[in-house]
Amino acid sequence: MRTSYVVDGYNLLFHLGLFDRRAGAHALETARERLLDYLKPAFADHEATVIFDSGRSTKSVPSTEQYQGLRVQYAGRGQEADDVIEELIAHAASPQNLVVISNDHRLQVAARRKGARSWSCDDFLDFKNARPTSPSEPIVADRAPPPSRAEVQHWLEEFGDLAGDPAFRELFERFPFEDAIDDEPE
Repeated sequence: MRTSYVVDGYNLLFHLGLFDRRAGAHALETARERLLDYLKPAFADHEATVIFDSGRSTKSVPSTEQYQGLRVQYAGRGQEADDVIEELIAHAASPQNLVVISNDHRLQVAARRKGARSWSCDDFLDFKNARPTSPSEPIVADRAPPPSRAEVQHWLEEFGDLAGDPAFRELFERFPFEDAIDDEPE
């Protein structure tokens, strides 16, 4: 059976720093769209529901909608997203196939109690960063390979005169670039 994901929308949105007050009256709407665009590739092959509070919005918000393959659900009046997520956990037909993504301790406990998995926002980021963006695309390592001897020599010739500049002294003392040439086998 496929894994289903339930995301505490605003919890992850704020964790990722996607909200920018300077964006004006539509800042929250823009941040939600940015979050959903960010989530879409991670859940391309999975069922995912993102829950948002409807807050004090006077605008009529649909309770459920689809956004590029993601199910988006808003808490109704008098409810918070946490309440809706707890209901989804409680009514899950196969809680062992459910992953709840939130830093909220209350939701983490509710998920574990029911037999679902609980991921913090950082756990989700680890999951997302480990996945290729498309099935044919390999996972790329976080670090580039070290520069070759020729590359180091080139950059030392280009910027080596900065080693005597007091503003760059700390950099050259901290990273002995010349040692990289001496240590590399030919």
